[in-house]
Amino acid sequence: MGTCGTCGAANPASSRFCGSCGTPLLGLACPSCAALNPEGQRFCGQCGTALGGAPVRTSTPVALEERKLATVLFADVVGFTSLAERTDAEAVARTVDAAFRRLGDVVAEHGGTVDKYMGDSLLALFGVPTAHDDDAERAVAAGLAMREVGGDLAFSIGINTGEVMVTSLVDGRSTVIGDAVNVAARLEKAAGPGQVLVGELTARLAGRRVAFDEGRPLVVKGKREPVMVYAAVGVRAGGHEHEDDPGRPPLVGRDADQAFLQAQWDRAVADRRPAMVLVVGEPGVGTTRLVEELCSRVSPCANVASAAYPAYGALGGPRVAADLARQLGPLGDPEVDLRVRSAAGDLDPSLRSIDPTTIRSEQVWAFRRLFEAKAADRPLLVVLDDAHRAGDKTLELIDEVVQHLDDVPALVVLVGRPSPSAWLERFPAATTLRVGPLGRSDAATLARALVPDPPLTDEATALLVERSSGNALYLRELVALARERGDLVVEGGRTRLASPSTVPPSLRALLAARLDSLEPEQK
Repeated sequence: MGTCGTCGAANPASSRFCGSCGTPLLGLACPSCAALNPEGQRFCGQCGTALGGAPVRTSTPVALEERKLATVLFADVVGFTSLAERTDAEAVARTVDAAFRRLGDVVAEHGGTVDKYMGDSLLALFGVPTAHDDDAERAVAAGLAMREVGGDLAFSIGINTGEVMVTSLVDGRSTVIGDAVNVAARLEKAAGPGQVLVGELTARLAGRRVAFDEGRPLVVKGKREPVMVYAAVGVRAGGHEHEDDPGRPPLVGRDADQAFLQAQWDRAVADRRPAMVLVVGEPGVGTTRLVEELCSRVSPCANVASAAYPAYGALGGPRVAADLARQLGPLGDPEVDLRVRSAAGDLDPSLRSIDPTTIRSEQVWAFRRLFEAKAADRPLLVVLDDAHRAGDKTLELIDEVVQHLDDVPALVVLVGRPSPSAWLERFPAATTLRVGPLGRSDAATLARALVPDPPLTDEATALLVERSSGNALYLRELVALARERGDLVVEGGRTRLASPSTVPPSLRALLAARLDSLEPEQK
């Protein structure tokens, strides 16, 4: 069954148009993540890649004999031997084939590729041929989603991240080899039915968005020392957390940016006039953290709802709508609440006869009523992070809602990257705040805050500042890796760097994603 992206109705897999609202179900396949997009959409609603209506970079196969940081996923049918023994062979083949087709769809929705099917198991890769800065998270989220689509079959799933070698087989196809692949296969064998076991690096890279258990050492065949493994529990809810985190470093060098956002909020509240601000910056400069600070400041006296547009998976727009609606709560008016839920993919039978254009207008009306009612109670702050990933319909809905808001104290903040830039062009009347890298002085202050006692030597501080290029995320990861590897050495009451030449895996993932976005001749 397929799900209509407009009304949420279930349709047979063979349907070309939604039987409830008439929306075309088949569309353009994204060349990056393989997600289907409606006809006429210029950019992928899942990952922002240009589609047929916009200039598209020709897909180039990954270079052979290339080293890449990748996340490897093995999934295996539990109890396949006994199933094959007691069931007709054709029935087993049909069941397994249908299950693996669904698993393949899950891999594609999360931006991965199926490397091969091997009887009753599947090998999927995230980061080959195209890298994303969150491949580890995508792989674990895919593994968790696989548990829901196996039907009568249960799968054991092992996931591991590490350096692999992309190499050519005798028949000309490419595959990956390396220790990361071997460990992923061993983790799958150790996993129980429906369990997703991941390696230590995978857990570290995906830990911000995925919940894991406490972990345990596992003796793995072929490894001299036990490896730490973690069972994935679930994907954390989106949105920003406003509670204070004692382990979070201070926000440094953003006083002017904070003052600007605070002034926009104060003006919207004082004048009772809705406004929109676009916060734009490269990955790691701190746009999300900057907006989190605004949320924390105003939350005691405001209604705050925040969501992040998902990087993977189907129906990103409805997921965002559902998240915002959940945080704001129902209005209590059935006409409004039904239409808000329809934007989140929960279409009430009473609305199925309405044509797509009309129901879209009514969804705009419903969200406008919801925003106005919440803002009348207390000033309203709505945040959408990763807006550069959002599809046209989501951005159009936000734009129309804000344009039609009456005089209420409301501020809508969209946070995203400068590329692709199409999302920025949709809001010409919005105020834009561009966040750049930290200056050397502020970066040095952050470095000293990350290693407060004993303080860093001047040489270590200068080296970290130079290596990070003012990017707060890069700086934090460099310090975290040095601390983990014991490269922070205390001498004479100061801390120096012992061997600062290694690039952390998290930064390698970011850099690999940016490299893979370039034309081959630019790499």
